Amino acid sequence: MTLQVGDARWPRRDYIAQGDQVFRIHPAHPIEELRKSALLATPPEETGDFRKPDLVELGPPDIRLDIRYATSHDFLGTPVYSQARAFLERPAAEALRRVQRKLKPLGYGLLIHDAYRPWYVTKIFWDATPPEGKLFVADPAQGSRHNRGCAVDLTLYDLASGKPVEMPGTYDEMSPR
Repeated sequence: MTLQVGDARWPRRDYIAQGDQVFRIHPAHPIEELRKSALLATPPEETGDFRKPDLVELGPPDIRLDIRYATSHDFLGTPVYSQARAFLERPAAEALRRVQRKLKPLGYGLLIHDAYRPWYVTKIFWDATPPEGKLFVADPAQGSRHNRGCAVDLTLYDLASGKPVEMPGTYDEMSPR
């Protein structure tokens, strides 16, 4: 399989095994050790004129969830969330719902893997990731758009079969692809 955009062609490279496996790293430290440290840490202080937070929950019936970080089906191989729920700031959630309405007549739906992410989880990801993978995780010193409820990890699924649409890369893949 090859992806072609204009004259540029990129062959598909399999960075993980086929089937139900996911991209994994070898954490730099044990996850439970990182969790304890992250929960004791303090997020960076942000200054500025900010809008009052207005997180809303995403989910059925309009949006399907597969919250990977509430399972071991993630790049760490262990759950980091205690519940499989997703939240976004209201304007972002409303934008997703508009996209969902436009996809439905085309036979597709949105499948959400992650949205709002507590800062301590961003710190766990950063501290667990080896140096060569840091490009793919947010530095907790700056925080993440996920920490602000305005980023979402998603894919498409086929409404008829209920199966995710195959994409060029896999979830959480940390590769040149």
